[in-house]
Amino acid sequence: MKRDKSGSDASPDSHSGLLRFYTLALWEAAPNGAFLVDSPAWRKFTGQSFDQWKHFGWLEAIHEDDRTLAVTLWRRCMESGQPIDLQFRLFHKADTAYKWVNAKGIPVFDSGTAIAKWTGMLIDIQDRKETEFFLIEERQKDAFLVRLSDALTLQKTPEAIKDTACRMLATQLQAMRAVFAERTRINGRDYFQVTGQYGTKLAFTPDPVLIDDYLYSMSHFFNGNLFIIRDILRQIPRLDRLFFTQYLIRSFVSFPLIKNGKPAILFSVHDLKPRQWKDSELNMIQETAERAWAAIQRCQTEEGTRQSEEQYRTLFETLDQGYGLLELIYDDLGEIHDYLYLAGSPDEEKWDGLKGVIGRNLGQLAPTEPYWKPFYQQVAATGKSEKIDYFAENLNRWFCVQLSRVGGKGSLLINAVFEDITTRKISEIHREYLLKLSDALTGQTTSPGVKETACRILGQHLGMMRVLYVESIFTEGTEFYVLKGQYAPDRPFPSQPILATQYLPRGQNTYEGNTIVVSDVHDVIPEPDREPYELFDIRSYVVIPYVVKDQPILFFIIHHDTPKNWTESELIIIKETAERMWAAVKRFEAEEALRESEQRYRTLAEKMKEGYALLELEYDDSGKVVDFVHLEVNSVMEKLTRLKDSVGKRISELGLVKPAWLQLYERVAATGHSERIEFFSKRLHKWFSIHASRVGTAGSRLINVIFDDITERKNLQRRQDFLLTFSDELRPLSDPFEIQEVAMRLLGEHLDVGRAFYLDAVWEDGGWTYVLERDFHRDPSAPSVVGRHRLSDYHELVFSNLEKGHILQVDNIKAFPDISAEAIESYVSIELISFLIVPLIKDGIYVGGLSVQENVPRIWTTAEVEIVSEVAERIWSAVERAKAEAALRESEERYRTIFEGMDNDWIREQTGKTSDSNKKEV
Repeated sequence: MKRDKSGSDASPDSHSGLLRFYTLALWEAAPNGAFLVDSPAWRKFTGQSFDQWKHFGWLEAIHEDDRTLAVTLWRRCMESGQPIDLQFRLFHKADTAYKWVNAKGIPVFDSGTAIAKWTGMLIDIQDRKETEFFLIEERQKDAFLVRLSDALTLQKTPEAIKDTACRMLATQLQAMRAVFAERTRINGRDYFQVTGQYGTKLAFTPDPVLIDDYLYSMSHFFNGNLFIIRDILRQIPRLDRLFFTQYLIRSFVSFPLIKNGKPAILFSVHDLKPRQWKDSELNMIQETAERAWAAIQRCQTEEGTRQSEEQYRTLFETLDQGYGLLELIYDDLGEIHDYLYLAGSPDEEKWDGLKGVIGRNLGQLAPTEPYWKPFYQQVAATGKSEKIDYFAENLNRWFCVQLSRVGGKGSLLINAVFEDITTRKISEIHREYLLKLSDALTGQTTSPGVKETACRILGQHLGMMRVLYVESIFTEGTEFYVLKGQYAPDRPFPSQPILATQYLPRGQNTYEGNTIVVSDVHDVIPEPDREPYELFDIRSYVVIPYVVKDQPILFFIIHHDTPKNWTESELIIIKETAERMWAAVKRFEAEEALRESEQRYRTLAEKMKEGYALLELEYDDSGKVVDFVHLEVNSVMEKLTRLKDSVGKRISELGLVKPAWLQLYERVAATGHSERIEFFSKRLHKWFSIHASRVGTAGSRLINVIFDDITERKNLQRRQDFLLTFSDELRPLSDPFEIQEVAMRLLGEHLDVGRAFYLDAVWEDGGWTYVLERDFHRDPSAPSVVGRHRLSDYHELVFSNLEKGHILQVDNIKAFPDISAEAIESYVSIELISFLIVPLIKDGIYVGGLSVQENVPRIWTTAEVEIVSEVAERIWSAVERAKAEAALRESEERYRTIFEGMDNDWIREQTGKTSDSNKKEV
């Protein structure tokens, strides 16, 4: 049936559209509650097949902790016929996790009173549940802290306060033990001694415990940082666990409380099993320590009042989702004129503040807000859902409204789902403010800039008349306030010092670091003392002091020109702004000191004769170093490596990845042990030494590298080694040609050249001829050049100065001056591109020389020229020696032959000896 607009009942089609667009899934069950009609959307959500899901198989997808209750309530509804409204955790296949859902259903009756079937929907309430749990946890924490404060107030001795705090916290957290310990110094070392505890197991030692043995880091103790151990087996080395295991400690949290700049107490919670400490638990430990210490201070000083408890922000009650089904009403121009409320949540009033809206035009109840019309019109026209956050002033709440069209194109039905997001929205606004503040403070480069920026950001956010950053100074024993930063667009505060007691009466004590909140000056300041406040139009204010050694030295002050009830949210923002501003000022001061130190080290690095670089390693997924980035280099490094503008670039971008370097840096980063290697750079034709050391502790990716040019030393060493080997190899040789062959091989391999040969220079037919008896080739398959070569067959100008004893060095024949293209081609054809020839001049005569050659351009170094010259001389000497020895052997053989052919009688007559005797003498 289709409903007339003037009627009061929504059509079934309308409700069907609402269900389709609002729920995760629709379902239908038999009168006994068994699922017989398939619900693909439900099964898609759980991942169950139809056979797994049907009948009562869908119950298997419910979390086991919720299943029993769900079955009980389900059966109860089946028996009573009451509508179904169940909440349970249902397995979500896409996330492989359980999500909270709300199963709603109603009975459908036959023509009589019997239930024919059940029909319903499945709603996603995960976000709402998470919010509920968060609120429950916060309420539990708040309730505990209230109970704790009440209990501590009743205690009369410090010992009772400590034991009570330990007992209540251990019980609340269901922990094995809570311990209250106070700092003491023995023989110049820091200990803590238990003065209060509560535990369900073995009592903690009352003897003094060295803080180093317990916290491993004194910085945690003196900085007031939480020390959190979730599992000693994972976080504490085996040899250091004995202290903890003897007291059954498997996990713990320790909070050192800093008072007046000094560590005062150590408050710890122990557990006998591994534990993931929640943020709320950590906050509870800190709060308990703070409150216990405050109670102890009150008790010790016998003050009649205690420090006021911190006020907690009132959390809004999270509301269930609401919904409404609207039918749009257009005018003759096609514009939305009004809309009819067809269906909605039973508690509709809490969502829009209206009563009795079902079946009525909204124009009858309240004017249609123009703000919503474009959204309704767009959703109806396009069919695309819209989500809008808006603030309902009449309810003082934020809502998220999701609009979707019910039905196909042309449908006038709009489904609206409401969610109360007040808590989240306030949190978002708070986070956005803190992010804006942090970004603004980070961009400052001076301490005054930090102060002015913090004042401005807070003043603009809260709409305050004035925000001040003030420092306290003493002149001849009198305290003055000096303005160091402010935000005051209309009424600036004077910059000259003002008397502290005149502006802030000492009755409003800031020496203990208490925040002063004044909603109306007329309520707290006597009329005779109001003149300075009226002078500066101050009617309400907040003062946050920064106390060092019992003396407030800084103040963060907010002024307003009217009475104001400061909200808890505003006070939290003011305090957090002050803390972040002070932290930023401290950070800036620390950075200034660090920059000065860094500049000193940078200057030292620039003055080093060695090259210096700071590298950051890059790893692949397997943990191997595959690249590194130059973070810093000194000028010597750039000169040695000839790399310009390498800072900020990966070595792979520079095309200089060396596996040996990567392996070296990986070892140094892993072990922390410095290493040194030497390597030869073919690109630079130089030898270098690299000394690498890790910067920082284990896990650091930073490596310091000292780069030193050791070419001269390395060349000298290699020269000496080569010449020694050269002499040893040539010494036993007596054949001149073999000497040349061995010498050329040794020299060619040492210099890694393509070709090397020794030549004899012979003048014949009016020109020089080079005679080559032996040669060396790096490539054994290359053709030999042994033979006779007339110099006139080549460009003689290239060789013109050899006979004068001048060494010929050609790095690239193509760049040789005054040589024709034809001549260049002749050299290229025999793969002679670069070469070095050292001539030998003996007694003023050009007798030969030594040549090394390459088939590519090569820059011949001074060391290479020197070694070729040395080898040329040694070869000539060895060859000449071998020739002389050969001539001597030939002469000796000739005379031996003569003696052996003579008559023994004649020999006896001439010498008095036989031929055999003469042979022996010979």
